[in-house]
Amino acid sequence: MTDLTLRDDLVQRLQQIAQREHRRLDEIVENLLNWYDPTVTSKTVLEDERRQDRLRIYERVRSHWRHAGDPRQYLSNEDLDEQFWVIDPDGVPRLKDEQSNIELPTDPLLQMLEMAESDLTVQWQSMSSTESTKEILNREYTDHLLARLNGTATSDE
Repeated sequence: MTDLTLRDDLVQRLQQIAQREHRRLDEIVENLLNWYDPTVTSKTVLEDERRQDRLRIYERVRSHWRHAGDPRQYLSNEDLDEQFWVIDPDGVPRLKDEQSNIELPTDPLLQMLEMAESDLTVQWQSMSSTESTKEILNREYTDHLLARLNGTATSDE
C-alpha cells in the first residue's frame, strides 16, 4: 500500500461518490483509471460493465427495501455480492438464503426458446445471435448511412 497526496476537495468528491454508490474508495479510483487508461483489456471493461449493472440492480433493490422500511437497505455492495439472488416476478428482491423457500415460475421466454430449439423443423443458423445481430447492424446501418450520404434516404428511415 502506498500513500498518495491529493487536494482535500478531490478527496471529498471521491468519498462522496464512493458513499453514494456504496463502493470502496479504491474501487472508484480504479474505475477512473480504467476509464482513462487505453491499455485496459476488454475483459476488464466487460467486468466493469457487469459490475455497473450489478450496482444498478443493487440500487433498485435498496430502493424497494427503503420503501418497505426494511433494514436490509443498509447492506453494502460487498454484502449484496455475496447474498443477493434475484428480483422475483413481483419485483421483490430475494437473497440466496431464500432459494429453498421460493419457487419462481418458469420464464415464458425461456419456455418458448426451449420449444423452438426442440422443434426439428426449425433450421437454426450456426452463428450466435450476437454475431447475427452484429452482421445485421453492420449491413443495414451501413446501407442506411450510405443512403443518407447520397441523399437517397427516405423520411421513414
